[in-house]
Amino acid sequence: MAVFMVFGGMGNGGGTFAAMSRANMFHRHGERAGIVYLSWVPEFDKRVRNFRAAGRLDEHVEVLNPYKTLQTHVEKQRIRTQSSLRAWLRRKSNAVRYKRAGEYTVETSRRNDTRQTPYRIRRFVDSKLVSEEHFANTGQKTLEFLFDKEKLSSIRAYWPSAKKFREFKTKAEWHIAWMEQLAKDSNERSTFICDGPGSARSVSKIDRSIANRVFQMHTNQFAEPPYALGNVLKPMYADLMTFAHTLDAFVVLTEAQARDIRAQFPKLKNIHVIPNIITAEAPESVQKDAEKVTMIARLVSSKAVDEAIQAFALVHEKFPQARLEIFGEGNQRYKLECLVKELHLEDVVKLPGHTNEPLKEMASSVCTVLPSKYEGFSFAIAESLLAGTPPVSYNCNYGPSDLIDDGVDGILTPLGNVEALAAGVSELLTDQERAGEMGRRGRAKIKERYTGDAVHRQWKYLLRELDDGFQEN
Repeated sequence: MAVFMVFGGMGNGGGTFAAMSRANMFHRHGERAGIVYLSWVPEFDKRVRNFRAAGRLDEHVEVLNPYKTLQTHVEKQRIRTQSSLRAWLRRKSNAVRYKRAGEYTVETSRRNDTRQTPYRIRRFVDSKLVSEEHFANTGQKTLEFLFDKEKLSSIRAYWPSAKKFREFKTKAEWHIAWMEQLAKDSNERSTFICDGPGSARSVSKIDRSIANRVFQMHTNQFAEPPYALGNVLKPMYADLMTFAHTLDAFVVLTEAQARDIRAQFPKLKNIHVIPNIITAEAPESVQKDAEKVTMIARLVSSKAVDEAIQAFALVHEKFPQARLEIFGEGNQRYKLECLVKELHLEDVVKLPGHTNEPLKEMASSVCTVLPSKYEGFSFAIAESLLAGTPPVSYNCNYGPSDLIDDGVDGILTPLGNVEALAAGVSELLTDQERAGEMGRRGRAKIKERYTGDAVHRQWKYLLRELDDGFQEN
């Protein structure tokens, strides 16, 4: 089995890391696994090295990109294409702008290596983009985009198997052909799992006889509060649902989201529920701090950090020694710092920034607080449970009600109810023996349901089902 996770670009969000964990899982269970990035990625090799160095990506998981693949094929096979580029510029920086024969040209070279041929050259006439060419380090052209009135008109891509250039009308057409070739070059049936809506249409158009086509949902699909059934869809997901039925499988992370999608799109029969894999190691023997409550979140509006602070103002009235530590960064930092000052909570609410040990911070806390307006799964809740610390969370869509058994291993409160959130935290600060027991139950549940073996069994069952269905047809 060969399994490829597909993205448009190379990001650093939760969906990216979830896909990397899934790729690691497939590799560790003996399957060929890869991450596919379809867009041009500056400093591609460096960024991949950073992911591996940070422990996000196993060194044996392939990272593939159509631009990079063409470059590598030409260099390894010592192919000489019809057009080549000579290093005829004296380069002083990574991006050099210059005039030549009436054309305004931008040339991008390999970072910090002026001995190499430029990787990409973009040509402008009258300040309008007319072409973009990509080259191997040996100087041979691998790819050319032509533009008419700054709109892409055609693509010429070197095709290693044919040893000649192929022409395409759109990037999507080129991406589909490239992924199909990737599947053909595998010695076994392949599966492409698309982890972002931007590349879903391309994955859906891959020849079914060549590979399975799967979409993985990572977030809430609604555009407006309360982000629930009956609200308008985000534009990208409204578009996705027009062709979701053409995919072999449409995977969501929670039963609650599956119910909503089935209710809104009853003709969609390919929905499956498989949660994210939790790969973090549970910290052992961490001393509980009887006055500490923790929140791990980006400081953005969707995480409702302001409501956590408002709730803690109420907690502080009953527990003056308790403190809230909020780990994360984001564009709401200044606003949140002002709120802390306004509520006179400077001594008890702290925003120390990022932490490299989130589970350790959670494990040392009495409870965690998670007042998100919406989620797709909530790694923060899952990791809090794994750390042996009960979460107090809004019951938003989606994730909290799937992960938390209310009153058993955590506390669910109504969305937007700051008083209920404060009451949940106060309840656990009051009865810390009960909080400890809830934490032990939560840790056991996560280890049973969301570890590599448990999640892999679900993926293996789905992919075998898709393979059997293809053979029957």
